[in-house]
Amino acid sequence: MIVTRPGTPHGHGDAAAVVFDWYATLGRPLIDGWWAKLRELIVASGGTIDEEAILEWENVPIDHLAASTSQKTYDAWITERLRVLLRASSVPEREIAAAVAKSESMRSDERVALVDGAIATVETLRASGLAVALCSNWDWDLDRHLVHNGIREHFDLVICSAIVGYRKPHRAIFDVVVEGLGVDAASIVFVGDDLEADIAGATAAGMRPVHAAWATPCGRGHDESVVCCATFDELLALPELAGVRSSGGGATADP
Repeated sequence: MIVTRPGTPHGHGDAAAVVFDWYATLGRPLIDGWWAKLRELIVASGGTIDEEAILEWENVPIDHLAASTSQKTYDAWITERLRVLLRASSVPEREIAAAVAKSESMRSDERVALVDGAIATVETLRASGLAVALCSNWDWDLDRHLVHNGIREHFDLVICSAIVGYRKPHRAIFDVVVEGLGVDAASIVFVGDDLEADIAGATAAGMRPVHAAWATPCGRGHDESVVCCATFDELLALPELAGVRSSGGGATADP
């Protein structure tokens, strides 16, 4: 999923673009997301909890290019990974199809809401002349959540791991961001909550990482040199984004 608006001018600081992660950065974390209900589904389907199997299922390979040739092949790959988990959890074979269907239904019914101030922050950055992008480790349905929240049209570039075939912190997905924005990696401020996928990944790609702690509090598990922002206003006040406030105003609440 790549959408660009060519010719975006640079901002007033020395950054040219700001790239956001989606979940727990701009998207509000879910208390009871479908994956959190997975253990209940396993037990209800006649299985037993196998933490090692669940951990293996949660650790999605960061290079899945072969599975991302189309939405059909990607969805088939995701479904097969779930079947492997259910079998490893001793779910009876006769119950697996129903469990998969239930899981897919829960996922398709789910909607991730925005963190308050997300759209206002994105628009403040864009009004100052900065390009603004989204780069997310997400399934093929990322667009559904963005459109539902009315934020899809506010990005200059949207990158979804399911579609490009790589997940953060793989270098390739960051390279796609750089190519899509048409700017140097060193001029990109990458904002995310995950210390490995976002912070370590962006650092290795030569970007400037910012730990987003407004949705999930910072436990200082990252290097002290990494900037940590507890609010969108703290983000807008960073020296790299100098002039953003005077050009676009503060990040007021979204309508």
